[in-house]
Amino acid sequence: INIGTNDIWTEEDKGPNKAFDADVFRQSYVDMVKELHRLWGEDTVFVLCTSMLADDLDEHIIAVADELCGMDVNAHVVDLPMFRKGGHPDYKAHFEAADVLKSAIIDTLGLDVSDAE
Repeated sequence: INIGTNDIWTEEDKGPNKAFDADVFRQSYVDMVKELHRLWGEDTVFVLCTSMLADDLDEHIIAVADELCGMDVNAHVVDLPMFRKGGHPDYKAHFEAADVLKSAIIDTLGLDVSDAE
C-alpha cells in the first residue's frame, strides 16, 4: 500500500484547506487497513511502502504499521529510497523498487524460492 505519494504534505504547500493532520492521517490509514483485513481475512499480509517522493510521512507510516501489529494485523513497512531522487521515478527506479518489494514479500511470507527461475 502506498499512500501519500501524489499528495502534497510539505510545509510550504499547506494552504488554508491543505493542513496535514497526522492523527487524521494515521487513524484513516489504520481504519482502511483494518477494513481490508476484515474483508480479505486474517491471513492477509499488508506491506506499507514509505512515501515515494519525500520522507516526511515515513514516521507516520511506521506508526501505522506498529499500531496495526498491536491489533494482530500482519503489517510490514518497506522503504523505497530509490524513489526519493526528486520528481517521478525513472525506468530503472521502478525495477529497483520491484526487486525490493519482491524480496520483502518473499521474506515476510517465508517463501522458498530456491527452485524458482
